[in-house]
Amino acid sequence: MAPRKKTAQPKKAPQVRIYSTCFGTRVTTVPPVVHRKKPRGSVAEKEVKMYQKSTENLIPKAAFARLVKELAQDYMTPLVFRKDAIDAIQEAAETFIVDLFRKSLIIAKRGNRATITPDDMKTVLAVMGLSEDNS
Repeated sequence: MAPRKKTAQPKKAPQVRIYSTCFGTRVTTVPPVVHRKKPRGSVAEKEVKMYQKSTENLIPKAAFARLVKELAQDYMTPLVFRKDAIDAIQEAAETFIVDLFRKSLIIAKRGNRATITPDDMKTVLAVMGLSEDNS
């Protein structure tokens, strides 16, 4: 669903305080306290900008190393990885994931949507020739 603009809220009249003095009455206005909310999605936009500026890996290194070692045991039992090898695998994996999301977003925008769906990702994987479905 496309984002909608909010309608303007009617402003409240400023509160008036009346003070009496020995020379007469004095009227002063006190502006009301304005509580401002952050617009929806502003925190998410800040996070996106922060992650786009950063150059470090998004997946924690220890968790990724455990995953690589666990998956490698399925193919060969006595495997030992150097730190450089795991870093290279992690860099390649994160690049692939970012590219997958970027292409999925293009497909979602083509369908006039702002949200990526699993079908978008399946379509990208099918176009790349990496889908498990052979039909």
